Amino acid sequence: MITSEEIRKAALLIEGRVIRTPLVRSPTFSRMADAEVYLKLECLQMGGSFKVRGATYKVLKRREEIGPAGVVAASAGNHAQGVALAAKAAGLPATIVMPVWASMAKQEATRGYGAEVILAGDSLAESISVAQKMAADGRTFIHPYDDLDIITGQGTIGLEILEDLPDPDLVIVPIGGGGAHQRDSDGGEGGTARDEDRGGPGRGLPLGLRVPPDKREGGCRGEEVASRRDFC
Repeated sequence: MITSEEIRKAALLIEGRVIRTPLVRSPTFSRMADAEVYLKLECLQMGGSFKVRGATYKVLKRREEIGPAGVVAASAGNHAQGVALAAKAAGLPATIVMPVWASMAKQEATRGYGAEVILAGDSLAESISVAQKMAADGRTFIHPYDDLDIITGQGTIGLEILEDLPDPDLVIVPIGGGGAHQRDSDGGEGGTARDEDRGGPGRGLPLGLRVPPDKREGGCRGEEVASRRDFC
């Protein structure tokens, strides 16, 4: 179980290396919901998403363990860019395995951040398998969501939300792989999570457990859906 203290340490480590994004009130959503609705603008991060938080924390925390071959990851887009950015900032080579259907825009963005992109796999799961095999040659594998360091890094979003809005009634976190949801849903402080993806990674939240990928009963991979339908 990841503690709030671990997330605070992660926030200190990545401070100045990722953007502390603003929390802004949305007049439109507030009117539609008849409530005060705020948006955490992680779209302003380098790479366009929160994924750079977890990747940066992972690379910085494990820097002394990572060899000259660098890191390898699998992603349909956002984690790919996060890992590429984190590796570049640390002076490490990065190899990213992407599904063959990954959007050209995300492929080019990942290359633009300095990573080598390899297209392999008809699904994200197949791409992950390829990347894990490549780690045998000395690369450090960085899983897109089923990794405690990644989850801890993503949890820094929750700390920032609570700093800007100390007593929210509800924090709504979209679920893809679940790396952000597992810590942001309680802001790192042991609050209540409302899980609407009954078969997904958040299924273990009521028990305080993480649900391994091979035990999940469905749900979707956010990167996979977004890259197939281009609404990310």
